[in-house]
Amino acid sequence: MKKSLLWLLVVVMTISMIVVFSLAGCKAAAEEEAAVEEEAAVEEEAAPAEEEVAEEEPELIPSTEVLVYHYYTAGDEKAAMDAVIALFEETYPDITVIENPVAGSEAMVSTLETQFYAGEPPDVFISADLIRTADWVRAGLILPVDDVWEGLGLEDALNPDLANMPALTYEDNHYGIPELTAYESGIIYNKHIFDNVGIDPASLTTVDALMDACAEIKAAGYTSFAMGSQWLWALKFPFVDAVLLKGGVDKYKAFYTGEITADDPAIREALEFFASTAEYTNPDHTAFDWDGACELIVSDEAAMYVHGSWAGGWLKTMGFEWETDMGIIPFPGLGDYFVMDGNLWSAPRFSEHPDAAKKFLQVAGSIDALSLELVPRDSTIAWRTDIPATGLGPITTDILEIQGSATTPVPSAQCIEGTDVAFVNGVQGILQALLIDGDVDAAVNSLVELRNTVFGE
Repeated sequence: MKKSLLWLLVVVMTISMIVVFSLAGCKAAAEEEAAVEEEAAVEEEAAPAEEEVAEEEPELIPSTEVLVYHYYTAGDEKAAMDAVIALFEETYPDITVIENPVAGSEAMVSTLETQFYAGEPPDVFISADLIRTADWVRAGLILPVDDVWEGLGLEDALNPDLANMPALTYEDNHYGIPELTAYESGIIYNKHIFDNVGIDPASLTTVDALMDACAEIKAAGYTSFAMGSQWLWALKFPFVDAVLLKGGVDKYKAFYTGEITADDPAIREALEFFASTAEYTNPDHTAFDWDGACELIVSDEAAMYVHGSWAGGWLKTMGFEWETDMGIIPFPGLGDYFVMDGNLWSAPRFSEHPDAAKKFLQVAGSIDALSLELVPRDSTIAWRTDIPATGLGPITTDILEIQGSATTPVPSAQCIEGTDVAFVNGVQGILQALLIDGDVDAAVNSLVELRNTVFGE
């Protein structure tokens, strides 16, 4: 009996061990099978990714249109823009130009800011506000156009002082293609009044000679200086001339970049000189915009207009003839300086037709396009120095002669690297008050406060 029980115990233990080992083997096999299945699943998931990487990128379809924003809406400016667009469509007949003209450069800036904010910028735009455009460049909103720059040969065609203007070049890359510019340190004069009063424009080579002429003109019953300050930026021209007279280029740039304040003796003297011109300026200047002031020249009420040279082109459209009715001289004492602004073509990032945008810039910045523009836009010049002089109008020809005699190109206030739009605009508002009330101390205090607000104390 005991032997039987012992044998039964051995059988039970043997069967238990077999079951345990069988279960362990099944578990291992199951785990191995699961691992194999998981590895296969991973490989299966990876397979499409490999196929996706191997796919070729779809070929870009060339654009058939280009959206262009500009503010050349009338007169000689519109004629110039029409000529550029016609040349582009002749060069690229498969691309249609869609224009969006905006009335005025300031309205253009506001429109562009709205479009950038909405993520719907145009393909190409032109602007004279280089500081605002430079802000967009630094924000990464403008395409670099080094390839277009090289294709146009601009490295050798521009004055080095101009090639580094804001928005044109940033961190060794180019972001703008220069168009036309104007002369901003000249005086357009009315030949009828000068002849009647007996003033030889060639004799006005000093500030004293200019102010003596103003006294004679006033005594003869005329207004010496036409001014329209309804648009504040028109006040910039005589003030910049005053700062250059009293402080030279270094003080001028230092003032507009906040390095010095209006407490500086040179800036105070410039403000005093600017204020002294009020008695020779039409007192109702706040009622006129810049082209309204041209009416005073055409009607033989005012003798001189301190403004950008494009005013000469505007006067020409009003029936005033160059050399017969008007002429231009450098502001007395500033013959070595050639103050100039500049219009730039730029292409925003994230536009719908970047390929067409660069093609448009290539045409618009070419010698052919600029030569076409200069025909109707007599009174402007190109940034490029390699534009043929043949076919240019008499105003542009005289301005080029003045430029050839000058030794120092000077950027307009809104084109100075390091300035701020808020400061430039704020200065102009203070200048209007100064021309009205003549309070130099108040102007100095306001300008110091403005400088500290914009640039910091």
